Amino acid sequence: MRSFLKDSAGNVVGIDIDMMKAVCDKLHMKLKITDTAFDAVVVNVQRKMADVGVAAMTITDERKKSVDFTDPYMTATQVVIVRK
Repeated sequence: MRSFLKDSAGNVVGIDIDMMKAVCDKLHMKLKITDTAFDAVVVNVQRKMADVGVAAMTITDERKKSVDFTDPYMTATQVVIVRK
């Protein structure tokens, strides 16, 4: 499973991409996107294969042992819906 959605032209798109483009613009840095499996995001940051990992990731105590997180930029809740 990949972390990002792609448009019809094959470009990676979404809120995470838009946010990182804005951060890089502000810092005068070039954004290089590597579309990787979700499970590899933290590992790639740990191994210094990536400077940042952006993937709408839930902050957990286990993940905080491995990497630093910014302040959350969104909160999501998951539910199960069933018929009456």
